[in-house]
Amino acid sequence: MKNLVSLDLSINKLENVCKLMLLPNISELNISNNTISNLNEIQQLTSLKYLNVSQNNLYDVSQLTNLDQLQYLNISRNRVSDIQCLQNLNLVYLNVSFNNISDLFADAFKFVRTFISHNYNSADQNNNASYDKQMQLKYKNKIIDNVLEIQRDPDLKSFKFTDQFDLSELILINNKVSFERVPLKVRKLSVCGHIFKRSELERINGIEQMTQLVKLNISFGNVQDIKSLSNLVNLAELDISANQIQDISPLRQLQLVYLNASQNLITNITAVETMKSLVDLNLFNNLVSDISSLINLTQLEDLNLEFNKVQNTHVLDNHPNVQNYRLGGQQ
Repeated sequence: MKNLVSLDLSINKLENVCKLMLLPNISELNISNNTISNLNEIQQLTSLKYLNVSQNNLYDVSQLTNLDQLQYLNISRNRVSDIQCLQNLNLVYLNVSFNNISDLFADAFKFVRTFISHNYNSADQNNNASYDKQMQLKYKNKIIDNVLEIQRDPDLKSFKFTDQFDLSELILINNKVSFERVPLKVRKLSVCGHIFKRSELERINGIEQMTQLVKLNISFGNVQDIKSLSNLVNLAELDISANQIQDISPLRQLQLVYLNASQNLITNITAVETMKSLVDLNLFNNLVSDISSLINLTQLEDLNLEFNKVQNTHVLDNHPNVQNYRLGGQQ
């Protein structure tokens, strides 16, 4: 057994793992869903690359500090309050969901490529498990990109970014966001609310500084004013759905490929007539009556105008490229 490299002891009612010290070569260990209260024995397993200790009775994870080969770590569903001790690990995946963490410093996790801090309700537990399995596969295939994901956590009071934080994608679902604190180098940003519950996002002032953004999702908030988006000239994909937006004229200078402005209060869409690269446009459930602005959008393939007040539907009868055209529910 000394040459064992992978071991799964999950769901075994284990209270300790003292015998693991006899496995110096183990690199993958799953001891989730037990009743383990400390990781003293684990600190000797310096060959570990994969460790899942989720759903135990852990308060302290400082014993993991010296596991310098560790890449995947799941400590979710414990009682951990401090994870600063992990900051020197070269992780590619870290899941700290369902703990008692109140303060996170992003600059302490520059080497964490995928960071999960979820707070699902009980109905979403299966989704969490499914997601974790997906991440295990990604870990083993080494295709994880630089992604930071922080979903609503009622205990999360502080989150601090640094401009040097190396991210390609940032997901801040259902959180209180101040764009002045978001790293300017981020290219893909999502601050949308949960699909069944709007976020507290109302103002997007400060986002105009994030000129490298290529993809932005601010759906399911309470946003009314999108003037701050006018300078984001690199944007290709934009989702502003399910807000309180009436005026999309600030988007006029953007060369979007994808625009989802559904479930708003939009009446005038002349701003899109200059978006010559637009391929997918979703205006579902608005107050649009005139769609003549779409005539010259020759790249348009997908168009959703359901539940509007469109009067001149005939203007697109001879459109060369529209393949998916939804027009039902006109008032």
